Amino acid sequence: GPLKSFLPGPVQPFPGVPSPPTDESAPGGPNDTPPRLWSIDQGRIRHTLTGHTNQIHGAVFSDDTQRVITGSHDRTLKVWDLSRGYCVRTILCYSSPNDLCMTPDGATIISGHMDAKIRFWDSREGRMGAELSSIHTSKITSVSLSPDGHYVLSNSRDNFLKLIDIRTNEAVKTYSDINDYQNPSNWAKACFSPDGRYIAAGSSKGCIVVWDTQTTKVNTTLMGSNPHASNPITSVQWHPHSSEVVSCDNRGYIALWE
Repeated sequence: GPLKSFLPGPVQPFPGVPSPPTDESAPGGPNDTPPRLWSIDQGRIRHTLTGHTNQIHGAVFSDDTQRVITGSHDRTLKVWDLSRGYCVRTILCYSSPNDLCMTPDGATIISGHMDAKIRFWDSREGRMGAELSSIHTSKITSVSLSPDGHYVLSNSRDNFLKLIDIRTNEAVKTYSDINDYQNPSNWAKACFSPDGRYIAAGSSKGCIVVWDTQTTKVNTTLMGSNPHASNPITSVQWHPHSSEVVSCDNRGYIALWE
């Protein structure tokens, strides 16, 4: 489609760039420098969020777009007030976070970590509410909230994806495929379909595996005339209003699937 806005400067997205609830702002910036919040309409920087001392690998907007939470390999989460561009809370999170998500009410931040643990945080007080240490056996690469807000999908270097009921903090479904699915990186992102019926994840084998959420069976594997060839697919995102899926591989190629 046509280019909507060009954001100039030395910008590359950090691995966990979130989709804002509106089209007004987008975060970006090399992951070894402070993240920047860009005005999409104006094509310029609104805020430079200075405070982390190491690479940033995850971020999430609050639903009201007034806050963004960033996670860094300095082992902290930071809550930013976007009306002023100030950090209003720093949370020490014990291990480097690879990805973040937030419950719809904005009360709880959920983070997946290098130490294979998933942690739940009170966003207002900064306290840890729960720590899940037995869900996975290797690094957590992504955490994604289900469309109904009741479940978290976790992805891990142990090559399993888990569906976690956040009301009980228990894994209720497990997804894997020994033939086609192998987690490609420490920041590999999985996702839900907009209706929550399917989940998708990119593989180190250059394909996308799609599972039925309820049955846990593989629904389809996207490959064929694959534009990614054999490049590991590190990020997958479903279009919020259609059946299209966009993917990105470790060489920077982006593909759109129908």
